[in-house]
Amino acid sequence: MLSGIVHFEWRYQSRQLAFAGAALLFFLLGFALTSTGFGPDNIAVTSPYLVTESLGFLSLLSVFAAAIFVSSAMLRDSDHRMEEIVFCTPVGRFDYLFGRFAGAFLATLATAGLSAAGMIVATFMPWLDPERAGSLDVAAYLGALAVVTVSNVLFVTAVLFAVAALTRSAVATYAAAVFVYALYLVGASLTDSPLMAASAPGAGGGALTALLDPFGLS
Repeated sequence: MLSGIVHFEWRYQSRQLAFAGAALLFFLLGFALTSTGFGPDNIAVTSPYLVTESLGFLSLLSVFAAAIFVSSAMLRDSDHRMEEIVFCTPVGRFDYLFGRFAGAFLATLATAGLSAAGMIVATFMPWLDPERAGSLDVAAYLGALAVVTVSNVLFVTAVLFAVAALTRSAVATYAAAVFVYALYLVGASLTDSPLMAASAPGAGGGALTALLDPFGLS
């Protein structure tokens, strides 16, 4: 039953206009980041370091995509007055909640993961300096997706799903997404994180800041 719920939720989310819009947005963001030569001039945009940093940076934005998918997964039954009908079926609480969570997580991960595709396509653009482009290694993108993107998407989806389940409010879920994003930027600024443009060379806030950073950018 659990696999059926997950499959249904994924199919529902992937057919929504919001899914297509988020997928296109992340693809374009990845394309723009690489095609404009993001990062130091002496490091290839295809290097594992910059690929990981770029995907980590873009995964911050997954909090907004997650808010859309989570609020839909968790609240649409109550919005459409379907809760009583659903709860009269043999579906257990764990299967119901985990199935909805898994569907929202997979939808967010699929859209955020397309940023890597945009980054790869950008390396073939004629205006990109060949020395900055470097040699394409798909393993670097897959590794960064597995280590950074999956972890960050899981984190934001879990936080927002908990907010949606406890508050039963789409507004509270969207507000939590903005709060998480803003809180991270404030924290990055106060700790001189490399994420910030004005940070000093070699900055990072120390080992404690790096350990406390839920997105792994410090």
